[in-house]
Amino acid sequence: MKRRAYSICLLICIWLAPLSLAHHIRQSSAKTMPVTTSSPKARDLFDRALTDYENLYLERANIGWRAAVQADPNFAVAYVFIAYNSNDPTEANAAREKAKLLAPKASPGERLLIQWIAGAKENNFIVAISGMNDLLEMFPKDKRLAYLAGNWMMGQNSYEQARKTVERALATDKNYPPAVTAQGYCLARTPAASNPSATLARTLAGTQDRPTP
Repeated sequence: MKRRAYSICLLICIWLAPLSLAHHIRQSSAKTMPVTTSSPKARDLFDRALTDYENLYLERANIGWRAAVQADPNFAVAYVFIAYNSNDPTEANAAREKAKLLAPKASPGERLLIQWIAGAKENNFIVAISGMNDLLEMFPKDKRLAYLAGNWMMGQNSYEQARKTVERALATDKNYPPAVTAQGYCLARTPAASNPSATLARTLAGTQDRPTP
Protein backbone atom coordinates (compact mmCIF):
# COMPACT_ATOMS: atom_id res chain seq x y z
CA MET A 1 0.00 0.00 0.00
CA LYS A 2 2.81 2.42 0.92
CA ARG A 3 4.65 1.53 -2.28
CA ARG A 4 1.51 2.26 -4.35
CA ALA A 5 1.03 5.63 -2.60
CA TYR A 6 4.69 6.52 -3.23
CA SER A 7 4.31 5.64 -6.91
CA ILE A 8 1.25 7.86 -7.26
CA CYS A 9 3.02 10.73 -5.49
CA LEU A 10 5.97 10.35 -7.83
CA LEU A 11 3.68 10.42 -10.86
CA ILE A 12 1.98 13.57 -9.58
CA CYS A 13 5.34 15.29 -9.11
CA ILE A 14 6.56 14.27 -12.57
CA TRP A 15 3.39 15.38 -14.34
CA LEU A 16 2.96 18.64 -12.43
CA ALA A 17 6.58 19.76 -12.68
CA PRO A 18 6.26 21.15 -16.24
CA LEU A 19 2.74 22.52 -15.77
CA SER A 20 3.76 26.17 -15.82
CA LEU A 21 5.88 25.62 -18.94
CA ALA A 22 3.44 23.58 -21.02
CA HIS A 23 1.14 25.45 -23.38
CA HIS A 24 -0.29 22.70 -25.54
CA ILE A 25 -3.76 23.34 -24.07
CA ARG A 26 -5.45 26.58 -25.05
CA GLN A 27 -6.52 28.55 -22.00
CA SER A 28 -10.25 29.13 -21.90
CA SER A 29 -11.61 32.67 -21.89
CA ALA A 30 -14.05 31.52 -19.19
CA LYS A 31 -12.95 32.09 -15.61
CA THR A 32 -14.64 28.88 -14.48
CA MET A 33 -15.31 25.58 -16.21
CA PRO A 34 -18.71 25.59 -17.95
CA VAL A 35 -21.03 22.69 -17.19
CA THR A 36 -23.40 21.19 -19.73
CA THR A 37 -27.01 20.73 -18.68
CA SER A 38 -30.38 21.55 -20.20
CA SER A 39 -31.98 22.00 -16.78
CA PRO A 40 -31.59 25.15 -14.65
CA LYS A 41 -32.82 23.09 -11.69
CA ALA A 42 -30.08 20.50 -12.25
CA ARG A 43 -27.47 23.27 -12.48
CA ASP A 44 -28.64 24.80 -9.21
CA LEU A 45 -28.62 21.41 -7.48
CA PHE A 46 -25.13 20.72 -8.84
CA ASP A 47 -23.76 24.05 -7.58
CA ARG A 48 -25.31 23.60 -4.15
CA ALA A 49 -23.85 20.09 -3.92
CA LEU A 50 -20.40 21.36 -4.89
CA THR A 51 -20.61 23.95 -2.11
CA ASP A 52 -21.59 21.19 0.32
CA TYR A 53 -18.60 19.16 -0.85
CA GLU A 54 -16.26 22.12 -0.31
CA ASN A 55 -17.68 22.53 3.19
CA LEU A 56 -17.08 18.82 3.87
CA TYR A 57 -20.75 17.87 4.00
CA LEU A 58 -19.96 14.93 1.77
CA GLU A 59 -23.14 12.87 2.02
CA ARG A 60 -25.27 15.98 1.54
CA ALA A 61 -23.25 16.64 -1.60
CA ASN A 62 -24.04 13.13 -2.83
CA ILE A 63 -27.75 13.74 -2.26
CA GLY A 64 -27.53 16.94 -4.31
CA TRP A 65 -25.71 15.32 -7.22
CA ARG A 66 -28.17 12.44 -7.25
CA ALA A 67 -31.00 14.95 -7.46
CA ALA A 68 -29.17 16.79 -10.25
CA VAL A 69 -28.98 13.70 -12.47
CA GLN A 70 -32.63 12.99 -11.76
CA ALA A 71 -33.44 16.48 -13.01
CA ASP A 72 -31.17 15.98 -16.05
CA PRO A 73 -30.26 12.35 -16.81
CA ASN A 74 -27.67 13.57 -19.35
CA PHE A 75 -25.70 15.66 -16.85
CA ALA A 76 -22.29 14.05 -17.34
CA VAL A 77 -20.26 16.03 -14.85
CA ALA A 78 -22.78 15.44 -12.05
CA TYR A 79 -22.37 11.70 -12.62
CA VAL A 80 -18.60 11.96 -12.37
CA PHE A 81 -18.86 13.76 -9.03
CA ILE A 82 -21.05 10.93 -7.75
CA ALA A 83 -18.39 8.50 -8.98
CA TYR A 84 -15.73 10.53 -7.16
CA ASN A 85 -17.55 11.02 -3.87
CA SER A 86 -19.85 8.04 -3.32
CA ASN A 87 -18.88 5.40 -0.77
CA ASP A 88 -21.12 2.85 -2.49
CA PRO A 89 -18.94 0.96 -5.02
CA THR A 90 -21.93 -0.11 -7.10
CA GLU A 91 -23.26 3.44 -7.33
CA ALA A 92 -19.80 4.88 -7.99
CA ASN A 93 -19.01 2.40 -10.77
CA ALA A 94 -22.38 2.93 -12.47
CA ALA A 95 -21.99 6.71 -12.26
CA ARG A 96 -18.47 6.55 -13.69
CA GLU A 97 -19.62 4.50 -16.66
CA LYS A 98 -22.53 6.87 -17.24
CA ALA A 99 -20.21 9.88 -17.15
CA LYS A 100 -17.88 8.25 -19.70
CA LEU A 101 -20.85 7.42 -21.93
CA LEU A 102 -22.07 11.03 -21.85
CA ALA A 103 -18.61 12.62 -22.13
CA PRO A 104 -18.75 13.21 -25.92
CA LYS A 105 -21.72 15.54 -25.38
CA ALA A 106 -19.96 17.52 -22.64
CA SER A 107 -17.70 20.57 -22.88
CA PRO A 108 -13.91 20.14 -23.35
CA GLY A 109 -13.27 20.95 -19.70
CA GLU A 110 -15.86 18.47 -18.51
CA ARG A 111 -14.33 15.78 -20.71
CA LEU A 112 -10.95 16.38 -19.05
CA LEU A 113 -12.55 16.22 -15.61
CA ILE A 114 -14.19 12.91 -16.51
CA GLN A 115 -10.86 11.62 -17.87
CA TRP A 116 -9.17 12.58 -14.60
CA ILE A 117 -11.72 11.16 -12.17
CA ALA A 118 -12.57 8.05 -14.19
CA GLY A 119 -8.87 7.34 -14.77
CA ALA A 120 -8.10 7.66 -11.07
CA LYS A 121 -10.98 5.39 -10.10
CA GLU A 122 -9.75 2.83 -12.64
CA ASN A 123 -6.17 3.07 -11.30
CA ASN A 124 -4.99 4.52 -14.62
CA PHE A 125 -3.05 7.33 -13.04
CA ILE A 126 -1.09 8.41 -16.10
CA VAL A 127 -4.37 9.12 -17.92
CA ALA A 128 -5.89 10.65 -14.78
CA ILE A 129 -3.02 13.04 -14.01
CA SER A 130 -2.72 14.05 -17.66
CA GLY A 131 -6.41 15.00 -17.67
CA MET A 132 -6.06 16.89 -14.40
CA ASN A 133 -3.02 18.82 -15.65
CA ASP A 134 -4.74 19.78 -18.88
CA LEU A 135 -7.85 20.86 -17.00
CA LEU A 136 -5.86 23.10 -14.66
CA GLU A 137 -4.04 24.57 -17.62
CA MET A 138 -7.30 25.22 -19.46
CA PHE A 139 -8.86 27.03 -16.46
CA PRO A 140 -5.96 28.50 -14.48
CA LYS A 141 -8.22 30.88 -12.51
CA ASP A 142 -10.91 28.37 -11.56
CA LYS A 143 -10.43 28.21 -7.80
CA ARG A 144 -12.85 25.31 -7.40
CA LEU A 145 -10.92 23.12 -9.83
CA ALA A 146 -7.63 24.00 -8.12
CA TYR A 147 -9.13 23.09 -4.74
CA LEU A 148 -10.58 19.85 -6.11
CA ALA A 149 -7.19 18.89 -7.56
CA GLY A 150 -5.37 19.76 -4.34
CA ASN A 151 -7.88 17.84 -2.28
CA TRP A 152 -7.43 14.79 -4.52
CA MET A 153 -3.64 15.04 -4.17
CA MET A 154 -4.04 15.11 -0.39
CA GLY A 155 -5.91 11.84 -0.71
CA GLN A 156 -2.87 10.45 -2.53
CA ASN A 157 -0.57 11.67 0.31
CA SER A 158 1.09 14.15 -2.06
CA TYR A 159 0.90 17.05 0.37
CA GLU A 160 3.59 19.30 -1.08
CA GLN A 161 2.05 19.25 -4.56
CA ALA A 162 -1.40 19.61 -2.99
CA ARG A 163 -0.25 22.74 -1.15
CA LYS A 164 1.11 24.29 -4.33
CA THR A 165 -2.14 23.54 -6.14
CA VAL A 166 -4.50 24.93 -3.51
CA GLU A 167 -2.30 28.01 -3.38
CA ARG A 168 -3.29 28.59 -7.01
CA ALA A 169 -6.86 28.85 -5.75
CA LEU A 170 -5.74 31.28 -3.05
CA ALA A 171 -3.98 33.41 -5.68
CA THR A 172 -7.43 33.95 -7.19
CA ASP A 173 -9.27 34.34 -3.87
CA LYS A 174 -7.06 34.58 -0.81
CA ASN A 175 -10.02 34.10 1.53
CA TYR A 176 -11.50 31.04 -0.20
CA PRO A 177 -12.25 28.91 2.90
CA PRO A 178 -11.85 25.39 1.43
CA ALA A 179 -8.43 26.26 0.03
CA VAL A 180 -7.33 27.97 3.25
CA THR A 181 -8.29 24.84 5.16
CA ALA A 182 -6.56 22.51 2.70
CA GLN A 183 -3.42 24.64 2.74
CA GLY A 184 -3.30 24.42 6.51
CA TYR A 185 -3.58 20.65 6.52
CA CYS A 186 -0.88 20.40 3.87
CA LEU A 187 1.44 22.62 5.89
CA ALA A 188 0.83 20.49 8.96
CA ARG A 189 2.21 17.55 6.98
CA THR A 190 5.02 19.47 5.27
CA PRO A 191 6.55 21.49 8.14
CA ALA A 192 9.47 22.61 6.00
CA ALA A 193 7.12 24.90 4.06
CA SER A 194 7.56 28.62 4.63
CA ASN A 195 5.64 30.37 7.41
CA PRO A 196 3.39 27.48 8.45
CA SER A 197 2.28 29.08 11.72
CA ALA A 198 0.61 32.05 10.02
CA THR A 199 -1.27 29.83 7.61
CA LEU A 200 -2.33 27.42 10.35
CA ALA A 201 -3.68 30.36 12.33
CA ARG A 202 -5.72 31.40 9.29
CA THR A 203 -6.93 27.82 8.94
CA LEU A 204 -8.14 27.65 12.54
CA ALA A 205 -9.89 30.99 12.17
CA GLY A 206 -11.54 29.93 8.94
CA THR A 207 -12.72 26.51 10.09
CA GLN A 208 -14.58 27.33 13.28
CA ASP A 209 -17.92 26.72 11.57
CA ARG A 210 -16.78 23.86 9.32
CA PRO A 211 -16.81 20.14 10.17
CA THR A 212 -13.54 18.33 10.74
CA PRO A 213 -12.48 16.25 7.69
